[in-house]
Amino acid sequence: MLRACVLLLALAAVPATAQTTAHWTCIDATGKTVATDQPCPEGSTLVPAGARVKATLASVQQKPDWRSQGIPVWIWPVVGILGLLWIKTLLPEKLFRKAPADATPAARQPPVVFVPPPKRAPVSPTSAVSVAPPSPAAAPAAARIVGWTPEMIDGLSLNRLETLVQRFWQARSCEVTRARGADGGIELLISRPATGKLFALAQCAATRGEKIGIATVKALAATGLQKATGIVVLYGLTGFTDEALAFAKDKPVKLLNASGLLAEIRLLPVGEQQRLLERTLIEAGPAVARS
Repeated sequence: MLRACVLLLALAAVPATAQTTAHWTCIDATGKTVATDQPCPEGSTLVPAGARVKATLASVQQKPDWRSQGIPVWIWPVVGILGLLWIKTLLPEKLFRKAPADATPAARQPPVVFVPPPKRAPVSPTSAVSVAPPSPAAAPAAARIVGWTPEMIDGLSLNRLETLVQRFWQARSCEVTRARGADGGIELLISRPATGKLFALAQCAATRGEKIGIATVKALAATGLQKATGIVVLYGLTGFTDEALAFAKDKPVKLLNASGLLAEIRLLPVGEQQRLLERTLIEAGPAVARS
């Protein structure tokens, strides 16, 4: 682009220079032009065009005038060059640079792929609504320990059932204290692992006989309220009457039969399930193991 501009300015300067070519004129004694580029009449003198006549014809200055319209002709190339330099300063510098032959595009960074976190396994439903303390991550269904069955839990005596429930809460890192209740039964006072604050009261009902009624449930709920525990849990392997289940609904009272207790045991890590099962089978004897 710069070379083309220089060429155009040079061609424009040619006509201006051509206009400075001297023409011969004829002037008379008074200095008036009587002919141009023609034979001079008699009494006139041939002089170069643009020559200055001072006093007389004898003193004609034979010096051509190199000006065109009052401006020296050589000034136009100078102005053109200065104009090109000024234009170059206004244009971006990158127009005058050549890209290197080995230039390669920058390597693209690999896209960042977001991997969503794994979903937790759904918690097995129980026979009552309650608020339980934080527990370890639930074991997958395929990792259940063979040997835990509702029939095996149904075969436990009341004392063995209380021991199983105590060890179950201890496997959840809770502190469990055995105490004698007002009705003569064993109460399990359960405290939180972090603060040691009492938050639950558990009791096991007789493992043989009729279903547990509303009177037993109300008595345990009153004891929990007196001891300012958050929830009460009643383990009854024979099940509960409809009235007892209706009373516990929408209250911090949890009623669990053998299937409900087994569902909570299966929420423990596999290693804890295995140790709890082995100790229960060893202490309960071969009769429970066969069941």
